[in-house]
Amino acid sequence: MGIKLVSPGALAPWYTKVIPPVSRGLEGWFCFDTSLDRIGYNRASGKANARLVGVPSVFSTHARFKGGVNFLETAIAETEEFTVIVVGKSAGPLGGTGTATAVPYVGNYAGASPGLAGGLQLYHISDTTLTGQANRLNSTGDGSTSAQSQISDVAANWGIRCLRSSGSGGNQTWNLTTGVRGNQQLATKRLLASVPLRIGGTYASTFGGESDVSHVAVYSVALSDDEITVVAAAMRKRMARLGVIV
Repeated sequence: MGIKLVSPGALAPWYTKVIPPVSRGLEGWFCFDTSLDRIGYNRASGKANARLVGVPSVFSTHARFKGGVNFLETAIAETEEFTVIVVGKSAGPLGGTGTATAVPYVGNYAGASPGLAGGLQLYHISDTTLTGQANRLNSTGDGSTSAQSQISDVAANWGIRCLRSSGSGGNQTWNLTTGVRGNQQLATKRLLASVPLRIGGTYASTFGGESDVSHVAVYSVALSDDEITVVAAAMRKRMARLGVIV
């Protein structure tokens, strides 16, 4: 099963909408290579493009973003259940284990919620640890906290990485290239931010690391394992054409 292309006008294949192997809840399908001009183009049918902030570097296989400086602000709202799938890696060594040097891939942490800080985030917190988090209410219901799922993961290696959140399944972080995954159950209700998702950046004052990102898919539903595997297979085919094995 592959990806169908819808190509209006004479600008195909650069400005083509896609029908991926799983379209249920699809909000964003972004592919980065060769051109800054089309970096914000959302290939998901009927969905708005992203807004470019700063000037990321563009390579033949990916774009390089820097948290807080160069990133994309999408028009995608956070949902209680979601799936984010990213083909990427860190641009270089993180140089530490704190959020100041963390490498953000996709998220809107810590965006404003009604009186509280909400949001989700998939990021490398160190050279060997990938973190997926989605904010939730604290145990007393008067503040925010996070449900974090961390796995051992080499930031410098290309990989297909995923963060999925669902009420019944918790927050799951998964590297589909290595097969490593972790899960954190949700003890309380998810706390959503009212700001849209960003690619290569976040709303926090930290997370200043650089990410190399080639492909991003965002779904407003918690895809099944089988659905995620099918999407990952389509991503692998594209990356193989670019000479990157994931």
